[in-house]
Amino acid sequence: MQIVNADLFVIAVDLAKPFGIGVQSLGDLGDTIRYHNIAYGTTAWEVIEEWCRIRKVLAFETPEGNLQLLNAGSEHIPLRGAADLFGAAASGFAEGINVQSAEAEWAMDQRYSEYRVMRQSVEVLMDLGNGGNLIATYPDNAVTRYRPHDTIAELATGQGLDNAKDRAQWEASRRAGRSSAIRLTTDGWRDAAGTLYTPGTTAPLYIPSLYKQDDGDVAELWVISEIVYRRDDQGTTAEILMMPRQAFAPQPTLPPMVLPPILQTKPPGAGRQ
Repeated sequence: MQIVNADLFVIAVDLAKPFGIGVQSLGDLGDTIRYHNIAYGTTAWEVIEEWCRIRKVLAFETPEGNLQLLNAGSEHIPLRGAADLFGAAASGFAEGINVQSAEAEWAMDQRYSEYRVMRQSVEVLMDLGNGGNLIATYPDNAVTRYRPHDTIAELATGQGLDNAKDRAQWEASRRAGRSSAIRLTTDGWRDAAGTLYTPGTTAPLYIPSLYKQDDGDVAELWVISEIVYRRDDQGTTAEILMMPRQAFAPQPTLPPMVLPPILQTKPPGAGRQ
């Protein structure tokens, strides 16, 4: 029930093995995890998922039912876009070529004009202003009416202040990404290289009748979020849900508190002369 100086990939492999689930990874998964206590009642997934968020790693299921860990980079994905953080399909989806049908969803109900991170949930000295309670803000300029969103900081000092800034940006970025989605049906399961379309990969998307793209006639890279493979009397098709890349930015999370060395468990005889 204790993790000491272990790699995230090794931890995931060890925890998933009893359930017959394999683990594969892409990219650097971060530094060695120095110390972590596991409480009884905690599931294997809860341990893996928590450390994936801390390390900014995406974790999702492969078509075979195994666990895929994907390095999502050290920087959060801003609203304006970012470098490709995912594997890329050899070909994508284009209207009039391999898209049989498509529908889009544009929503604003989960977006806010300003994201604010507060030091604590109780306002103090309100007549003096925010009383130091407001520690980070981040705007979403696409929301034109006043609609603030408040979050309570995990830790309001030291490393927690940097995390508060990251959290405000993450809230804006992820919510903006999740507000746009395209669900399409394509005429096959594989890209131009013969590779199976899988969740977590980017693919060029060009459907001008559904939305106006920023770069005109240039296809944009969106991420395959969900996929259903079908084979019936209508032929071989795939139903695919796609979203912008910022929709998959991992939530910034502080690592668990590390005990001082004098309080950490040592094996019998350790440190003795």
